[in-house]
Amino acid sequence: MSLDHRQVAEEIAAARHSIDTTLVMLRGKMNELKTNLENTVNELESTGALSSAAGLGSVQEAGFQIDRLVHRLEIQRQHLEQALAHIRIVQTTR
Repeated sequence: MSLDHRQVAEEIAAARHSIDTTLVMLRGKMNELKTNLENTVNELESTGALSSAAGLGSVQEAGFQIDRLVHRLEIQRQHLEQALAHIRIVQTTR
């Protein structure tokens, strides 16, 4: 494998690792959101209008974090697809 091929392979491996890390974080935030939603629903059912808005705030914050992670994942996926397309072009020109 030449140096260029090795660099491309390392970059693809780094991109995959980055995607995997983002997926783990996304899964964690989604589980956190699920727990926050369950707790907020339970609080609303038990206390009604007397419930605090803190639970709703945590649900909203978790939603924002999930949205940011999904956006990051989309960008990472696009970069990986571009790298793979570049490899295919190089392979077909040889």
